[in-house]
Amino acid sequence: MDLVGQHCLERPMNCLGDNQDEDWRLSPRSSIDSGQVLAVVGTLKTATRNATYSAIALNRSSVLQGIGNIFDEDLAGTASAFSGTVDNTDRFYVQYFARDCSGLSHCFEITEEMIPKGETVAFIERNYVVPGTARGADSRQTLTPLVIIFDGKARPSSR
Repeated sequence: MDLVGQHCLERPMNCLGDNQDEDWRLSPRSSIDSGQVLAVVGTLKTATRNATYSAIALNRSSVLQGIGNIFDEDLAGTASAFSGTVDNTDRFYVQYFARDCSGLSHCFEITEEMIPKGETVAFIERNYVVPGTARGADSRQTLTPLVIIFDGKARPSSR
């Protein structure tokens, strides 16, 4: 998806300007209409001192329209349930997204008003300004978040 430059300007989109103060990571598109639970897992860039502000934006894929936002302070601590098997969980996050969040902690429920049935979702992780600089993170020093798809037959256990 081109958000910068001439390709973007030719589309009916809000194109980005000069963005040297941030690092954006766009996920692949995912479906949520068959009971899927999506786990977005990544490094919390504020905890690794690679950003002063970080967030995950939920987007309606067809128009790349922002629907919801989870801020870094809300992502902090979401991976702590995995501390028995993962070191440094304070530097990671695990945020769930689903049509039905019953029994899940750290879950954002996506209604059909937000994302109509039949459409897909995408996530953008946004990381702004490395502390002590006026620039965004060096993309070679950041990990792209993963989207783990639970198929709806099995749901993740909320620890």
